[in-house]
Amino acid sequence: MNNSEIIKDLSSRLNQSQDETKRLLSGAADQIQKLIDEDNRISIPNLGILSVSFKKERKSFNPIQKRFFMLPPKRLVKLRIASSLKKQFEEKRYSDE
Repeated sequence: MNNSEIIKDLSSRLNQSQDETKRLLSGAADQIQKLIDEDNRISIPNLGILSVSFKKERKSFNPIQKRFFMLPPKRLVKLRIASSLKKQFEEKRYSDE
């Protein structure tokens, strides 16, 4: 499902115009981006928890050049899926078999 399909589906569910739904999703994405930039933890009910973690500088190996090099430190965004969503996924997965 792509962005336009999500907007179309949500707008029909919420009985709002597609433009208003698009602004709502854009505003939510902007707010999430702002909170992630500030290294905050974001809890979204029935979806999960977004959190920022850091990887330290580390050594890696390039097999083509046959030499080691240092990878710089970086920030990662992790999503811990909500247990209700996991449970729903597992129930659907095993009911299909």
